[in-house]
Amino acid sequence: MTRCLTVLLGATLTGVSILTASCNPTPEGSPSATATSPSNSTSIESTPTTETFAEIDSCFILDRAMQGKGFPSGESDDIGSDNGCQTNKPQVASYSLDLITNAGLSQWADTAKAHKGSINGRDAVQEPYDDSVGCAVAMEISSNAIASVGISRSNGTVEEACDRVTEVAETVETMLPDGN
Repeated sequence: MTRCLTVLLGATLTGVSILTASCNPTPEGSPSATATSPSNSTSIESTPTTETFAEIDSCFILDRAMQGKGFPSGESDDIGSDNGCQTNKPQVASYSLDLITNAGLSQWADTAKAHKGSINGRDAVQEPYDDSVGCAVAMEISSNAIASVGISRSNGTVEEACDRVTEVAETVETMLPDGN
């Protein structure tokens, strides 16, 4: 068992939610968001896949997670998702954060090489890269949304890359919304 997997399995719940919503139970007992207008009140089913990351900027989160590590501010990209960010320190490493909707952990990882565990109590999967010195950690936000933190390094080992990306994922997790 690598240190990465031990870190994933040994983390404790310390997450902080930065996104809140008002919910009312429906007759079936499942929560729904309530929208009101001056003339009437209507109950509308919340759509986790479209609203989960609506107010969250991936670069804001990645920049906070990378503070003090000597990396430049992140730049938006749409390589891994519509809400992605990447920061690169030449000859050292590149980190990315992708906030992905319409996918769960089961669709994200290659189950043959992925390690299941948790980050700060949140279900997560860690997957080392095959073609480079890199690794990624995906954390479940809901059954239809994940946050993926990745690293590609210029040198070192895949195990070191997994250790470093897990450390960043632990910080990122504290800024993610609670799942539904």
